[in-house]
Amino acid sequence: MNWKKYLFFTLPAVIFLPATAWIIGYLFAAHRPVTKPDQTVQTFMVNHFKNIINGRKNTIIKHPHLNKNFPGPFFLNVYCQGKSVFSCQEEATPLQKAIQKCTAKINGVEFGDGCRIRVDLTLAQTRMIDFPLINGLLFLPGIEGLAAQSPDGERAYLLPDEMFQHNWLREGKNPLKFIKQLKVGVDLETMTQELANRLQKPVIDIYRVKLLSLVDSVEEKGKVKEVLRANTKSAPPVNKNNIYQAAIRGGDYMLNSIVPNRRKKYDCAGIGCRRKNFFRTDKGQFLYQYNIITDKLAYQSRRYYNLPRHAGTTYALANLYRLTGLKRFKEGASKAISYLKFMASGKCKGDGFRCVANGNRATLGSSALALVAIAEYRLATDDKTYDELGRDLADFLVFMQRKDGSFRHIYHVKQQKPDEDEILLYYSGEASFALAKSYKAWNKKIYLQTAEKGVDWLTGPGVQPLPFHFAFGEEHWTCQAARELWPQVKKEKYLDFCLKFAKYIKRQQWDPGESAFPDFTGIYGFTPFIPPHINGAGSRSESNVSVYELALLHGKNVEALKAQIKLALSSIIRHQRRDENCWLCPDKDQARGAVPATPVDLTTRIDTVQHTTSGLIRAWKALYK
Repeated sequence: MNWKKYLFFTLPAVIFLPATAWIIGYLFAAHRPVTKPDQTVQTFMVNHFKNIINGRKNTIIKHPHLNKNFPGPFFLNVYCQGKSVFSCQEEATPLQKAIQKCTAKINGVEFGDGCRIRVDLTLAQTRMIDFPLINGLLFLPGIEGLAAQSPDGERAYLLPDEMFQHNWLREGKNPLKFIKQLKVGVDLETMTQELANRLQKPVIDIYRVKLLSLVDSVEEKGKVKEVLRANTKSAPPVNKNNIYQAAIRGGDYMLNSIVPNRRKKYDCAGIGCRRKNFFRTDKGQFLYQYNIITDKLAYQSRRYYNLPRHAGTTYALANLYRLTGLKRFKEGASKAISYLKFMASGKCKGDGFRCVANGNRATLGSSALALVAIAEYRLATDDKTYDELGRDLADFLVFMQRKDGSFRHIYHVKQQKPDEDEILLYYSGEASFALAKSYKAWNKKIYLQTAEKGVDWLTGPGVQPLPFHFAFGEEHWTCQAARELWPQVKKEKYLDFCLKFAKYIKRQQWDPGESAFPDFTGIYGFTPFIPPHINGAGSRSESNVSVYELALLHGKNVEALKAQIKLALSSIIRHQRRDENCWLCPDKDQARGAVPATPVDLTTRIDTVQHTTSGLIRAWKALYK
């Protein structure tokens, strides 16, 4: 497909459809909600039922808002180990009567320890207009409920938590079949069918349901938190302690994801798990993709495993040890490096070098990030165990560089020669960063010279083509390499390039108040109709911390960059799973420290935890140490 055809189809999808949805939504689909109860009643609604399940005496209150009629049901759910074990739905006409009916139903029911209370109160119900594709954009995923009405006026409801548990918020329409990852809206067809099944009658109308959603707090006993998309609406403040604790949680999640032995079985779901509902894989791998809600993993094996992301996660553990001194991170990094050493013990080698390969095709990124991890481990521990492998990998990167400073990205193991044509994202920056670290680890001048040539090319000839006059590529590894070269290389052009990159990505960052959704704040994205990926808040924070440090070394003012970093950190801390926002987690110990893909997709990949954790701990050091 040529670029003209790509633009012809893409522009309507990302501009016309959202604009049309906004106009139609504003004119025909806007909610007209009633006023929600005040804080006193909100606290009472949750704590009343919390006291009941904990066997404590209730305090009955009188309040005018309890005598008010609301335009739909009051919903109560008790969550234990991620599952709703008790539910109650009563019409809130008035609210006090609904609470009394649910009280009568829950009295005498026994619950285990650690159960959570969630209540949802209907504030508005708005009929959805029949407009294909646009309907999915008008629905606010993870925020609104959905109702279906039968010809006799009976209604059935779906609450946001149910949609998360069934993964219905991830499967929107794909307007452009040639861009598989582009999904707009939600899977309304499946949800409508589920509602029809509950009614056991035909569906004549679908309604969006605006809710006041509340959950009891475990961090602040007796307090009640408003819910926003399977998370609390209020985010923890960005301060030295919260950043550090979030980084440690991320590190512990990575440690818990290391496969201890080849015999252990893991429950899995999705492609690769059709014949069996479990898998086994190599000792020393990281569990790659975990669903926080279903407590299941995506299938992986030696053949189906992402080595660059394994290496990047290993680097994050070594970096954590270097900056915190916590011994468990050193031990985890060593286990993960051992797996890289195993994967570099095959036929991927040449005259004076070795490389990491999974099969007959070695990517530059696998060896580059493996080298980043080993060099960081050496600098953090002074342990020489992996020196020989580290130097062999560094020599491979030197071999893969062209005379102009650019890198070849693929090495064919059988033919023992590099591919001169294929170019992949990130790899040149990763290789330059790895070599800059290698110089500091082993003091070999060729590594410094090769890294400098790499960054010279990335900030010079590599961005000369016309598209780069208007935009940047993904340069977060480039700017980390530029910082790592200091003080041996102090070129002003590196700082100039990276400050421009930081300014460019700032335009993509959601500022407070810029979106109707507070949980977008701090993440990098470009439209409210496609939930932004949280991974970028981590990788771009790693880059921005490097730019921040480099600018300080050059004596530049960096207050704006500091604010940009802290805003991204706020999004990471908000979305990272901890006990407070984990009432849907079947296994809180496994989920703790996980960072979901987006606010509506609660699967977490190991590289998302890697980037966000590295961004957190490096920012903690740069901003507070």
